[in-house]
Amino acid sequence: MTSRCSFTVQLLSIPGKTYQFQLRAENIGGYSGPSNTASVTLTITAPSTPASVRAVPQTTSSAVRMSWSAVSRATGRKVWARGLGGRTDGSYIIIEECNYTTANSYSRRRISASSVDSYLALL
Repeated sequence: MTSRCSFTVQLLSIPGKTYQFQLRAENIGGYSGPSNTASVTLTITAPSTPASVRAVPQTTSSAVRMSWSAVSRATGRKVWARGLGGRTDGSYIIIEECNYTTANSYSRRRISASSVDSYLALL
């Protein structure tokens, strides 16, 4: 018989929210009563700042190749650009989003090239 067991609850994603957990044991005779309630307030540390960001023009097209160092604790990214889409006010716009859904997959949304003139960051 194991004296201590554990289980990791994943995909909790609301910082500052308090989650409560209870446990019931079971066997062929049925379920035990509920355990004490364990409460935890989720704290999620913001990812580190991306470093070594580079934008290199591609010699065979009007594209730019973006690169950067890996970012710890990141669950996605947004590429912001200034000077695109005919904007002259100096504001940044999002041109690409990528959210990692599991360790080996992600969802991605790229803004169309026509909405940012003819520029597109190739990632």
